[in-house]
Amino acid sequence: MSTKGQQMKIGLQLFTVRNELKEDFAGTMKFLGDIGLEYVEGAMSYDDEKAKILADNNIKNASGGGPLPIDDESKKALDQAVACGLQRYVVFSPQNWQEDFKTLDNIKAYCALLKQGVANAKAAGVQLCYHNHWFEAELYDGKRGYQIMMDEVGDDLAFEIDTYWAAVGGSDPASVLDELGEKVPLIHIKDGPIGSNEDTMCPLGLGKLDIPAIIKHAKHAEYAFIELDNSDRDILESVKISLEYLNTLV
Repeated sequence: MSTKGQQMKIGLQLFTVRNELKEDFAGTMKFLGDIGLEYVEGAMSYDDEKAKILADNNIKNASGGGPLPIDDESKKALDQAVACGLQRYVVFSPQNWQEDFKTLDNIKAYCALLKQGVANAKAAGVQLCYHNHWFEAELYDGKRGYQIMMDEVGDDLAFEIDTYWAAVGGSDPASVLDELGEKVPLIHIKDGPIGSNEDTMCPLGLGKLDIPAIIKHAKHAEYAFIELDNSDRDILESVKISLEYLNTLV
Protein backbone atom coordinates (compact mmCIF):
# COMPACT_ATOMS: atom_id res chain seq x y z
CA MET A 1 0.00 0.00 0.00
CA SER A 2 2.73 2.45 -0.88
CA THR A 3 1.55 6.00 -1.27
CA LYS A 4 4.87 7.42 -2.42
CA GLY A 5 4.33 10.33 -4.76
CA GLN A 6 0.89 11.16 -3.37
CA GLN A 7 0.24 14.23 -1.29
CA MET A 8 -0.26 13.49 2.37
CA LYS A 9 -3.79 14.11 3.66
CA ILE A 10 -4.29 15.89 6.97
CA GLY A 11 -6.85 14.64 9.47
CA LEU A 12 -7.73 14.74 13.16
CA GLN A 13 -7.83 11.93 15.69
CA LEU A 14 -11.20 12.55 17.33
CA PHE A 15 -9.87 11.65 20.77
CA THR A 16 -8.52 15.19 20.68
CA VAL A 17 -12.02 16.71 20.81
CA ARG A 18 -13.72 13.99 22.85
CA ASN A 19 -15.06 16.42 25.46
CA GLU A 20 -16.26 18.93 22.87
CA LEU A 21 -18.09 16.20 20.94
CA LYS A 22 -19.91 15.14 24.11
CA GLU A 23 -21.03 18.70 24.78
CA ASP A 24 -21.94 19.73 21.23
CA PHE A 25 -21.40 17.12 18.54
CA ALA A 26 -22.94 19.04 15.65
CA GLY A 27 -21.30 22.34 16.61
CA THR A 28 -17.87 20.74 16.97
CA MET A 29 -18.12 19.04 13.59
CA LYS A 30 -19.25 22.30 12.01
CA PHE A 31 -16.21 24.04 13.49
CA LEU A 32 -13.92 21.35 12.08
CA GLY A 33 -15.52 21.58 8.66
CA ASP A 34 -15.37 25.38 8.69
CA ILE A 35 -11.60 25.40 9.31
CA GLY A 36 -11.09 23.08 6.36
CA LEU A 37 -10.60 19.73 8.06
CA GLU A 38 -11.55 16.95 5.63
CA TYR A 39 -10.59 13.71 7.40
CA VAL A 40 -10.97 12.20 10.86
CA GLU A 41 -9.91 9.02 12.58
CA GLY A 42 -12.27 7.34 15.01
CA ALA A 43 -15.77 7.77 13.61
CA MET A 44 -16.52 4.22 12.49
CA SER A 45 -18.94 3.56 15.38
CA TYR A 46 -21.15 6.57 14.67
CA ASP A 47 -24.85 6.04 14.06
CA ASP A 48 -26.62 7.30 10.94
CA GLU A 49 -27.45 10.68 12.48
CA LYS A 50 -23.85 11.42 13.42
CA ALA A 51 -22.57 10.07 10.11
CA LYS A 52 -24.88 12.51 8.34
CA ILE A 53 -23.46 15.39 10.35
CA LEU A 54 -19.98 14.43 9.17
CA ALA A 55 -21.16 14.27 5.56
CA ASP A 56 -22.96 17.61 5.87
CA ASN A 57 -19.63 19.16 6.90
CA ASN A 58 -17.67 17.38 4.15
CA ILE A 59 -15.72 15.32 6.69
CA LYS A 60 -14.72 11.74 5.86
CA ASN A 61 -13.77 8.92 8.22
CA ALA A 62 -10.32 7.82 7.08
CA SER A 63 -9.47 5.14 9.64
CA GLY A 64 -10.58 3.59 12.88
CA GLY A 65 -9.64 0.88 15.26
CA GLY A 66 -10.15 -1.02 18.45
CA PRO A 67 -8.82 -4.05 20.31
CA LEU A 68 -6.52 -6.65 18.83
CA PRO A 69 -8.90 -8.84 16.74
CA ILE A 70 -8.10 -12.31 18.00
CA ASP A 71 -11.47 -13.72 19.11
CA ASP A 72 -15.17 -13.35 18.34
CA GLU A 73 -15.66 -10.44 20.73
CA SER A 74 -12.61 -8.43 19.66
CA LYS A 75 -13.33 -9.11 15.98
CA LYS A 76 -16.57 -7.09 16.21
CA ALA A 77 -14.65 -3.84 15.84
CA LEU A 78 -12.79 -5.27 12.84
CA ASP A 79 -16.11 -6.25 11.28
CA GLN A 80 -17.30 -2.69 11.88
CA ALA A 81 -14.24 -1.30 10.08
CA VAL A 82 -14.99 -3.58 7.13
CA ALA A 83 -18.64 -2.47 7.11
CA CYS A 84 -17.48 1.16 7.02
CA GLY A 85 -15.32 0.44 4.00
CA LEU A 86 -12.08 1.27 5.80
CA GLN A 87 -8.80 0.03 4.38
CA ARG A 88 -7.01 0.03 7.72
CA TYR A 89 -7.72 -1.05 11.28
CA VAL A 90 -5.64 0.49 14.06
CA VAL A 91 -4.68 -1.24 17.29
CA PHE A 92 -3.90 1.48 19.83
CA SER A 93 -1.28 -0.47 21.83
CA PRO A 94 -2.02 -3.33 24.26
CA GLN A 95 -4.38 -2.60 27.13
CA ASN A 96 -2.04 -4.37 29.55
CA TRP A 97 1.10 -2.69 28.24
CA GLN A 98 2.81 -2.53 31.64
CA GLU A 99 3.03 -6.32 31.58
CA ASP A 100 3.25 -6.93 27.84
CA PHE A 101 6.30 -4.66 27.51
CA LYS A 102 7.91 -5.47 30.87
CA THR A 103 10.49 -7.91 29.51
CA LEU A 104 11.71 -9.19 26.17
CA ASP A 105 9.91 -12.49 26.71
CA ASN A 106 6.68 -10.65 27.47
CA ILE A 107 7.01 -8.65 24.26
CA LYS A 108 7.48 -11.83 22.26
CA ALA A 109 4.40 -13.37 23.89
CA TYR A 110 2.34 -10.31 22.96
CA CYS A 111 3.73 -10.43 19.43
CA ALA A 112 2.38 -13.96 19.02
CA LEU A 113 -1.11 -12.54 19.64
CA LEU A 114 -0.39 -9.54 17.43
CA LYS A 115 0.62 -11.87 14.59
CA GLN A 116 -2.73 -13.64 14.90
CA GLY A 117 -4.56 -10.29 14.82
CA VAL A 118 -2.63 -9.18 11.75
CA ALA A 119 -3.58 -12.42 9.98
CA ASN A 120 -7.25 -12.01 10.91
CA ALA A 121 -7.30 -8.45 9.59
CA LYS A 122 -5.60 -9.52 6.37
CA ALA A 123 -8.16 -12.28 5.89
CA ALA A 124 -10.89 -9.63 6.23
CA GLY A 125 -9.23 -7.50 3.56
CA VAL A 126 -8.01 -4.84 5.99
CA GLN A 127 -4.47 -3.77 6.85
CA LEU A 128 -3.77 -3.81 10.58
CA CYS A 129 -1.70 -0.83 11.74
CA TYR A 130 -0.18 -0.82 15.21
CA HIS A 131 -0.18 2.57 16.97
CA ASN A 132 2.79 3.06 19.28
CA HIS A 133 3.23 4.92 22.52
CA TRP A 134 6.59 5.64 24.19
CA PHE A 135 7.37 2.13 25.42
CA GLU A 136 7.54 0.56 21.94
CA ALA A 137 10.29 3.07 21.10
CA GLU A 138 12.39 2.22 24.14
CA LEU A 139 15.33 -0.20 24.16
CA TYR A 140 14.97 -3.83 25.24
CA ASP A 141 18.23 -5.79 25.25
CA GLY A 142 19.68 -3.43 22.66
CA LYS A 143 16.71 -3.31 20.28
CA ARG A 144 13.79 -0.93 20.07
CA GLY A 145 10.43 -2.41 20.89
CA TYR A 146 9.04 -1.79 17.40
CA GLN A 147 12.09 -3.55 15.89
CA ILE A 148 11.40 -6.62 18.01
CA MET A 149 7.77 -6.49 16.88
CA MET A 150 8.81 -6.44 13.22
CA ASP A 151 11.11 -9.42 13.77
CA GLU A 152 8.45 -11.42 15.59
CA VAL A 153 5.35 -10.57 13.54
CA GLY A 154 6.75 -10.27 10.03
CA ASP A 155 6.17 -8.23 6.89
CA ASP A 156 2.38 -7.97 7.17
CA LEU A 157 2.65 -5.75 10.25
CA ALA A 158 2.14 -2.05 9.50
CA PHE A 159 2.31 0.93 11.83
CA GLU A 160 0.56 4.14 12.65
CA ILE A 161 3.60 5.88 14.08
CA ASP A 162 2.82 8.38 16.78
CA THR A 163 5.82 10.58 16.17
CA TYR A 164 5.61 12.41 19.49
CA TRP A 165 5.53 9.26 21.60
CA ALA A 166 8.39 7.84 19.54
CA ALA A 167 10.46 10.87 20.55
CA VAL A 168 9.43 10.54 24.22
CA GLY A 169 10.58 6.90 24.08
CA GLY A 170 14.04 7.98 22.96
CA SER A 171 13.79 7.32 19.23
CA ASP A 172 14.25 9.86 16.45
CA PRO A 173 10.88 9.94 14.63
CA ALA A 174 12.41 10.80 11.24
CA SER A 175 14.79 7.83 11.52
CA VAL A 176 11.93 5.52 12.53
CA LEU A 177 9.97 6.62 9.46
CA ASP A 178 12.97 6.01 7.24
CA GLU A 179 13.54 2.59 8.77
CA LEU A 180 9.93 1.41 8.43
CA GLY A 181 9.28 3.04 5.05
CA GLU A 182 6.18 1.64 3.34
CA LYS A 183 5.06 0.02 6.58
CA VAL A 184 3.87 3.44 7.83
CA PRO A 185 0.72 4.49 5.93
CA LEU A 186 -0.54 6.56 8.87
CA ILE A 187 1.11 8.92 11.35
CA HIS A 188 0.03 10.88 14.41
CA ILE A 189 1.53 14.28 15.12
CA LYS A 190 1.29 16.04 18.46
CA ASP A 191 3.66 18.58 19.99
CA GLY A 192 4.97 19.54 23.39
CA PRO A 193 8.09 19.46 25.58
CA ILE A 194 9.04 15.81 24.77
CA GLY A 195 9.52 15.03 28.43
CA SER A 196 7.30 12.16 29.52
CA ASN A 197 3.97 10.43 28.97
CA GLU A 198 2.41 13.08 31.22
CA ASP A 199 3.31 16.01 28.95
CA THR A 200 0.85 18.84 28.42
CA MET A 201 0.43 19.24 24.66
CA CYS A 202 0.57 22.45 22.65
CA PRO A 203 -0.44 23.35 19.08
CA LEU A 204 1.82 21.94 16.38
CA GLY A 205 4.86 24.06 15.72
CA LEU A 206 4.99 25.50 19.24
CA GLY A 207 6.75 22.58 20.93
CA LYS A 208 10.02 20.71 20.52
CA LEU A 209 9.02 18.12 17.90
CA ASP A 210 10.81 18.56 14.56
CA ILE A 211 7.65 18.45 12.50
CA PRO A 212 9.17 19.61 9.16
CA ALA A 213 11.61 16.66 9.35
CA ILE A 214 8.77 14.27 10.13
CA ILE A 215 6.75 15.42 7.12
CA LYS A 216 9.82 15.13 4.92
CA HIS A 217 10.58 11.58 6.04
CA ALA A 218 6.99 10.28 6.13
CA LYS A 219 7.26 9.49 2.43
CA HIS A 220 4.72 6.70 2.40
CA ALA A 221 2.14 8.08 4.83
CA GLU A 222 -1.24 8.67 3.24
CA TYR A 223 -2.65 10.41 6.32
CA ALA A 224 -1.18 12.58 9.06
CA PHE A 225 -3.57 12.86 12.00
CA ILE A 226 -3.32 15.77 14.40
CA GLU A 227 -3.74 14.58 17.96
CA LEU A 228 -3.56 16.35 21.30
CA ASP A 229 -4.20 14.18 24.34
CA ASN A 230 -4.64 17.43 26.26
CA SER A 231 -3.83 21.07 25.63
CA ASP A 232 -2.46 24.10 27.43
CA ARG A 233 -5.09 26.27 25.72
CA ASP A 234 -8.55 25.95 24.17
CA ILE A 235 -8.54 22.62 22.34
CA LEU A 236 -10.42 23.82 19.25
CA GLU A 237 -8.06 26.76 18.93
CA SER A 238 -5.16 24.31 19.22
CA VAL A 239 -6.61 22.17 16.42
CA LYS A 240 -7.06 25.23 14.18
CA ILE A 241 -3.48 26.42 14.76
CA SER A 242 -2.16 22.90 14.19
CA LEU A 243 -4.07 22.48 10.93
CA GLU A 244 -2.89 25.85 9.63
CA TYR A 245 0.69 24.94 10.49
CA LEU A 246 0.57 21.52 8.81
CA ASN A 247 -0.96 23.09 5.70
CA THR A 248 2.27 25.09 5.30
CA LEU A 249 4.30 21.87 5.22
CA VAL A 250 2.21 19.42 3.21
